[in-house]
This record gives sequence, C-alpha cells and structure tokens, in this order.
Amino acid sequence: MHIHIPARFRFLLAFCLVTVIPVIIFIKSNSKPKSDYIHITGKLIYRDSVMGNLPFRDKGSYRYIKIENYQFPFQIYAEKQGASIDSLNVGDVVTVYFYENRFTKESGINNFLQYLEKDNKIYFKRTDFAKNVGYVIIGLLIVSIAFFYVLYKKGKMPY
Repeated sequence: MHIHIPARFRFLLAFCLVTVIPVIIFIKSNSKPKSDYIHITGKLIYRDSVMGNLPFRDKGSYRYIKIENYQFPFQIYAEKQGASIDSLNVGDVVTVYFYENRFTKESGINNFLQYLEKDNKIYFKRTDFAKNVGYVIIGLLIVSIAFFYVLYKKGKMPY
C-alpha cells in the first residue's frame, strides 16, 4: 500500500520539524542552572547605559558592562533591573554567568548574560521571557502541523 502525501504538506512538515531543533537549543541555552553557565570573576572596568552608538532602541533600558578578564562587553536588557546594575561601581569585583555563540564573536558583544552578582548578591538575573518565547514558537509549530494535516485530510492541499 502506497500513501500519497502532497509535496507541499511534506515540505511544511519538514520545515516545522527542522525549525523545532534551533528553538529547543535556544530554550536549553536559556534555562540551565546557574552553575552550568560559563562564569568569570573579575573587576568591573566599564558600566554605563550606552556604549559607542549602542543601544539602537529603547535607550535607558540597556546596560553595558565590561569585565577586565573577558574580551567582550555585555549588553544587558535590564528594564526593571537597571537600578540594581547602576548601583555597581567600576572597580567592584563581580561574577558573570553567561554563554556565547557565534553571534557573540561576530558582533563583538555578548548579549547572553544570565546572572551578574557581587559578594553572592544577584544584581541581574535574566528573566524567563526568552524561554517562554521558545515554548510559544514550539506551540505554534505544533498547531501549524495540525492545521496542515487537517487541510491535507480535507483534500484542500493540492498534490
């Protein structure tokens, strides 16, 4: 018995399944325990709400920090935690927990700071927003697959 599945449905199914892989990696990268991230302790050598021509948008919501023994500055979206970060001073010894990807090296700035602490007090903790967006995307992909399947079963998807 040979089942004919329209090429369009196969393509859409493959697209949804392939899209899930980077989304799962994204979710996993943003939901590890603190101890599983790269962490560096060093002196804070730069802290400000601007760095060169950055940020491009939402001025006042970003903070930029640089640690003496790490090559890339950190760009932190800290709309609600900005005051906490602003209480740190250049020269303070802080510990940063983060991850890198190829965009870190290409852009020369790290957008993936997860935690910032001084003397075991947390001054910044990444919210679950990124992880929740990943779950929403996976949910939309599952709904899309179901929708495409219904279209296929009703004969609305041409071969």
